[in-house]
Amino acid sequence: MQTNRDYIHGNTLHKCLDQWERIVADKDIGTVRISDTETDREMRNMSPLSVLLSESERLRVLDLLFQRTRE
Repeated sequence: MQTNRDYIHGNTLHKCLDQWERIVADKDIGTVRISDTETDREMRNMSPLSVLLSESERLRVLDLLFQRTRE
């Protein structure tokens, strides 16, 4: 996430990364994974995985993480 933070500008994007850090720390991936609000779509686009994976791959990873945190 720090790599993303080094390349973004603007308060909104920094807030998204702050929220991602809280989600990862709290293992609360389900919140962003299932919601379809504009904010949650932005959050998925700002996912720490966004530089490495396509959107469909990111959603698949989020699904797997969600399943594992519920076990």
